[in-house]
Amino acid sequence: MKSPLVARKVHRLSPYEESCGLFTDIAIKEDGLIARVGKVNLILPLEMEDDLRSYLGKRIAILRTDIPHKQYIIRTVCLEGDEGRELI
Repeated sequence: MKSPLVARKVHRLSPYEESCGLFTDIAIKEDGLIARVGKVNLILPLEMEDDLRSYLGKRIAILRTDIPHKQYIIRTVCLEGDEGRELI
């Protein structure tokens, strides 16, 4: 039986496109990882699995870049009013 995450439509980020939302699920597919970020299923490189797992359950943003050896940048996102929000 296929994971419901794998069976859904996926999106591959273009350079300098960002996806933002609650990171709720991850699945391994033969050609990459499927990560559920907000309402979008993203296909990402398999080598990102260890880094991504540490963000499960958090609001994140994933930005695709054209930087060699840094194809994707992941950051946590705090919404205004969230506890623990850092003020700059």
